[in-house]
Amino acid sequence: MKKLLLGALLIFLIPLMVWANNIIFYSPGTASLTTTPSQILTSNSLRKYLILVNTGSNTVIIKTGAAPASSTDGIPIPAGGNWEPFQAPGNSIYGRAVTGTSTIEYQQGN
Repeated sequence: MKKLLLGALLIFLIPLMVWANNIIFYSPGTASLTTTPSQILTSNSLRKYLILVNTGSNTVIIKTGAAPASSTDGIPIPAGGNWEPFQAPGNSIYGRAVTGTSTIEYQQGN
């Protein structure tokens, strides 16, 4: 009986939790970064959620609003690390690899 009740609660509560957050997620994306700065995401004033995951083997630098001018101008994300800001920025997201190349995977939502 407890399992049945728990299952019924999960069926009803899970959709409410998704609806309560009121976020629509886009398809995840990937960006390949080199030592030349490039734009990862365009500006989006409705963005409520953002996570960037460095799946490459080199550290990357992330900056919002403008391209990073150097390998220390922005937020470093080491290989295997991620950046999930408490409040997602609405301006453009730029990135560059500190050395070589690296890959960023991202998920955003409005």
